[in-house]
Amino acid sequence: MEPPTGILVRRAGIEDAAVLAALGARTFTDAYRDQIPEDQLRRYVVRSFAPEQIRSELGAPGSTFLLAERELDPVGYARLLTEAPPGAGADASALRLVRIYVDHTLVRGGVGGLLIQACLEQARAEGCGSLWLRVWEENHSAIAFYEKWRFVKVGMLDVDMLGEVRKDWVMQVGIA
Repeated sequence: MEPPTGILVRRAGIEDAAVLAALGARTFTDAYRDQIPEDQLRRYVVRSFAPEQIRSELGAPGSTFLLAERELDPVGYARLLTEAPPGAGADASALRLVRIYVDHTLVRGGVGGLLIQACLEQARAEGCGSLWLRVWEENHSAIAFYEKWRFVKVGMLDVDMLGEVRKDWVMQVGIA
């Protein structure tokens, strides 16, 4: 697939908090509205994508947000965090991909690929040995996307999602 034209990925700053909060709330809701009960989804979005929460995450040590824009309109983002994956013998130099979301009208349009490439470049720039993430075991399209980028399943975690325990795959890719 040809990379999309007119999409630029840049590092986001504190001044982007409101934009990231709105984009995060919208893209997360679009991604999970059919899989998470409405009341749980609403509570999670209100808590996780409040502008003050995003502002706090933007300022956290080891946290990096990458924002994809088309003609200055936000169309996707990723959040990276300096954090080793769980488990004994884990790569201490790893970078965690905490979130990656794309506007639902552009899913499968190459924006996610641009963001993953930018995440891999950031990991290389930071001297990391790998990039890892957690993905809900029922999110088959996301798992297929990550596998396309050579992420492999290396473990599974129980995750509390507003009082309901769900299972996440831990996936990882080495940085060459």
